[in-house]
Amino acid sequence: MKKIYTSIILILFSVSAFSQNISTLFEIMPDEQLIQIDTNRRKDMYDLKKNGKDSKMLNKLGGYSEITNLTDDYLKLQVSQNSTFEMRILDSIQGGKILAVIKTVCAPSCDSEISFYNSVWQRIPQNEIFVKPSVKDFLLESTLADDSLTNEIIKVADINFLNMSFVDGKPEISVTIPFEELLPEEEIKFIKPYIKETPLFLEWKEGRFVKKND
Repeated sequence: MKKIYTSIILILFSVSAFSQNISTLFEIMPDEQLIQIDTNRRKDMYDLKKNGKDSKMLNKLGGYSEITNLTDDYLKLQVSQNSTFEMRILDSIQGGKILAVIKTVCAPSCDSEISFYNSVWQRIPQNEIFVKPSVKDFLLESTLADDSLTNEIIKVADINFLNMSFVDGKPEISVTIPFEELLPEEEIKFIKPYIKETPLFLEWKEGRFVKKND
């Protein structure tokens, strides 16, 4: 009961207090969210990008970071050669806003994690906002009609990696699984005829991410 109460409070707080835009959220972001770039550098990078200038700056780890996409409600940062950081403000069903963050690391296969926050960077439970896609979500409808085949493919392609990114900064996420980078060639040949060739798209609908057209 206590956990449920806390979740409700956080969600209500995100709705009532969310007045910041991406620039403010980027500046007040806790350092642990992005250890490579301190507050002052984040502000400088934002100002440069907002004014149409090159925002590439040296980060704390000796590499370079750059804002590659920026709108009033979306920001994408190339943190390093193999990692990105995305922020997107989303409308909630209560009429307010929440913040979604996608962090992706490629080493070399890309893996992403998504999390949600209110206006002061308090984490919002994502149980009902985002359900992590599974291998089953990438199978063709004709494949899913065969339970035995579906189960066999899931056993072969038991992969937890998901590569996610907002589509053109919209409240829509493109999701792929790097099957060909992580599975042996023989297993790829087996599963390839049964897997969709296009990414899985999730759209923000009625306060949660759902498979597009579902």
